[in-house]
Amino acid sequence: MRSGRSHLHRTSTYVTRQKGTEPAFTGEYEASETAGTYNCVCCGEPLFRSETKFHSGCGWPSFFAPANGEVLEEETDSSHGDDTDGGAVQPLRKRIWGTC
Repeated sequence: MRSGRSHLHRTSTYVTRQKGTEPAFTGEYEASETAGTYNCVCCGEPLFRSETKFHSGCGWPSFFAPANGEVLEEETDSSHGDDTDGGAVQPLRKRIWGTC
């Protein structure tokens, strides 16, 4: 496992260590159709598999299942409003973090 930060690009450090996000529609994997496994840039741990990737239209890669749920933390993201709109429940975004 790599423990230092020297090998990471500034954006990668922000995303993996501080739960940041890159600007929407700018990441190299957002539109990727390449088959395989998406691994953590820090430690190499498998995070997601290409067969679980889908196009959500949000500008970031989206997956419906982690490769290994033990290394990821899931939380509800209500930063774009709460889960109700006049009594009607709106779908909430789920953000899955893999921090090293």
